[in-house]
Amino acid sequence: PVNRRVAVNALEMIGMIPDTTENGELAVKTLQSLSPETYKAVLMDLEMPVMDGYEAAQRIRNDRRFDSL
Repeated sequence: PVNRRVAVNALEMIGMIPDTTENGELAVKTLQSLSPETYKAVLMDLEMPVMDGYEAAQRIRNDRRFDSL
């Protein structure tokens, strides 16, 4: 939670509007439930609970809808 808050603050300071989830599984589900154009980038902690960042990133990369992400 502390690292997430620091990252969110840093991104907000440069004008971005960050969105967060508590774990990798929720990150993938959130991304898949929205239009592929909703997000311009995904920053991910590699040591998230439920599904780590490595697996979450692989699932996102395997989904052709997000080739430009």
